[in-house]
Amino acid sequence: MKRNLWIGTILSLIVLCLAPGSAPAQGLAEELEPVLVGGRYRVEGDKGNRLARSGFGFLKLSASARLAGMADANVGTSKDIHTIFLNPAGLVHVDKAAYVASYNQWLVETWLGSAGVAYRTGFGVWGVTLRTFQYPDVEVTTPLQPNGTGENLDIGAMSIGLSFAKQMTDKFSMGFKLRWAREKLHVTEVTGTTLDIGTLFNTGFKSLRLGLTMNNLGKNLETLTEDYRLPFYYDMAIAMELFGEVGDPLYLTGAYEHLFYRDFGERDHLGGELWINNTLALRAGYKFRYHIETWSLGAGLKFSPTEGRNFGVDVSYSKITGILDEAPIRLTFSGSF
Repeated sequence: MKRNLWIGTILSLIVLCLAPGSAPAQGLAEELEPVLVGGRYRVEGDKGNRLARSGFGFLKLSASARLAGMADANVGTSKDIHTIFLNPAGLVHVDKAAYVASYNQWLVETWLGSAGVAYRTGFGVWGVTLRTFQYPDVEVTTPLQPNGTGENLDIGAMSIGLSFAKQMTDKFSMGFKLRWAREKLHVTEVTGTTLDIGTLFNTGFKSLRLGLTMNNLGKNLETLTEDYRLPFYYDMAIAMELFGEVGDPLYLTGAYEHLFYRDFGERDHLGGELWINNTLALRAGYKFRYHIETWSLGAGLKFSPTEGRNFGVDVSYSKITGILDEAPIRLTFSGSF
């Protein structure tokens, strides 16, 4: 009884935080107040001015081909090691130990490398993640040497995270991730810590489940004369098997998510995943209210050479429009033992 009351209190607090008029909502409303800048009033928090007004932007990129193949609609679906990047509460489905490593070709020759491991203990499931965002060589130029000085800029970003997840009841799990992140632009470096909170709830109605996450919570930082805002966003998700059940020779999972980004606004993700003989996965998804991202496709293979061990490889393709006509491709290897 006490446990159920405690869980109900947590869920109520999360709902209150996300509801209009709540403290976070009021904080955003305060940002909408007109601000006098250069003799002119502007709305600091409107959609146009919020765009790209945060740091650590690489934390919002898909870190797994499985996630990207479904257009990141995975908060309520992922029940394996891949969820370590999106919703730590899903780690409760790791039986013993699991690992994941991913390469993400991104825009203008940048790339994102990600890795994670998770291990079940008697108290819960613990995990560690690493992300690194790398840029191509960019040569330093000056007014006297506009063609380059022969020195390259020292730029890049990385993060290290510690996750914990616990099954609170047979239907409700909760997870946390504490992350240290760093971004460097030559002589300027910014570091900070963020907190992710995730929940996963099985409703009991067929296979319907709900997921809630709040990502990149933390205080704003400063660099030079500018505020360095964290890329905070929250995510409300639903998912269920549209036909079949998990483990059947053929089953299809559908998912929908509604997100609110501090540095953009509202967005939506819709995705699906079809498993055939628990070996081949086909994925597709669509992102709404994005400027350049639209649909994505993905596929995966999973092998189980021995009892209790499996190995998987996933690949995804995301359509990018309106910028250099590039298409991010992600490749991920994962397994459990």
